[in-house]
Amino acid sequence: MTIDYADALARSRPEPAFSNGTEGYGWMANWCDRCLRDAPHRNMGKGSGCPLILVALQDRTPAEWLDGPRDEKGRYSIEDQYHCIEFKGPGGGGGGEPRPKPEPSGMDGLFPRPERAVRMFVQPNPAVDLTPVDAALVELLAGWREDIDSVPIPPKLRIQTLLDELEAVA
Repeated sequence: MTIDYADALARSRPEPAFSNGTEGYGWMANWCDRCLRDAPHRNMGKGSGCPLILVALQDRTPAEWLDGPRDEKGRYSIEDQYHCIEFKGPGGGGGGEPRPKPEPSGMDGLFPRPERAVRMFVQPNPAVDLTPVDAALVELLAGWREDIDSVPIPPKLRIQTLLDELEAVA
């Protein structure tokens, strides 16, 4: 399956994929330099290359690049900033029909094989609900802010007062 440049550009998000060249080259070294979709263009100068790279070079983020894993502070490694769902790795990875390992001769499979799923271009945004403790903390901090603005309190006493009120809520 080939990727149409016009469709990829229309689906892309209007934000730059990378903040600088180091991020871009680091990510492309991990993904694009190993991808078989771009190999003929990269190795022999034949074909037009991967249109997703062209979209990214126009300060847009292709929809086929899903956000990679982040730590609790939102940080990511440059190599895994995005996961390209159109990636075809060496050895025939990506695209085409799956080639599952055959069942051993004379034995039935343990579980039925799942049907092939449809690829999703955009990750769903999870809904974030406040827990009762979070809601109480937000309410407490809002009231505490009003107290700080109206009455001058020494900094050490402010911190101790906040800690005491948080212990009472928890």
